[in-house]
Amino acid sequence: METNRPFECQILGCDKSYTRRGHLKRHIESAHPETLPEGSVKTFSCTYEDCDKEYKSQQSLNKHILRNHSDTRYKCDTDGCEETFKKRHHLRLHRLTKHYLPEHYSCTYDDCTEKFSTKKAFQKHLKKHEGYPCTDEECDMIFEKFHLMQKHVAQVHRKPSKCRECGKMFKYRRLMVYHFNHVHTGFVFNCPYEGCEKHYTQKSNLNHHINVIHKNERFACHIEGCDQSFMSTMGLRKHVNKHLNPDQEKTSRIPKLFEHFLTET
Repeated sequence: METNRPFECQILGCDKSYTRRGHLKRHIESAHPETLPEGSVKTFSCTYEDCDKEYKSQQSLNKHILRNHSDTRYKCDTDGCEETFKKRHHLRLHRLTKHYLPEHYSCTYDDCTEKFSTKKAFQKHLKKHEGYPCTDEECDMIFEKFHLMQKHVAQVHRKPSKCRECGKMFKYRRLMVYHFNHVHTGFVFNCPYEGCEKHYTQKSNLNHHINVIHKNERFACHIEGCDQSFMSTMGLRKHVNKHLNPDQEKTSRIPKLFEHFLTET
């Protein structure tokens, strides 16, 4: 039995359980009424003529009466409109779609004639004029787009991460986590292949070791007439650069136009 659902249904074949006794009682009354003594289940009947609806709670009966027998309606107060609705949100939707007044959400900036049907869309538009201010209290910079503001905060106002063991500070949290795991816990990634005792401080290095040593994967140069292959993409990049820029200084950067040459064998 689950400790957080102590009230279990005892009817044979039913495995329902509940957190409250009242919930269990409601379940039995609705799912197993045949197990209860006659007349023990209280029902709430609609008293309107020619309506034989019955409900298990007063709340459900009240909802039925309001929807089917009540004269209470939500009337549109726009001049010349006689529409009425049973639900308030239907009236709200009617006003928005039938009697929307553009000036309610018109941009007030000079030379801007934009109009909006909702306050949310209007506020979003205003950001194009007002910009997105930096969230740092001491920074006055404002950006045209939200993602530019986020990028600025991440690059300029990023709070350093502190190692809880030695107090060393790191610009990025991932570097702090790496430092903590490999300096203070001695955690390493061991090669899973039998007979291989290699281990690495980064999982990416272990994966590279497995691919190259145990799976014999290599990266081939696909430039016509060249049959060389390499153990890493870095080695292949340097090699491809010699084809593309034979007179240029050594670099590992390759234009995107030629990245299709970096194909694994």
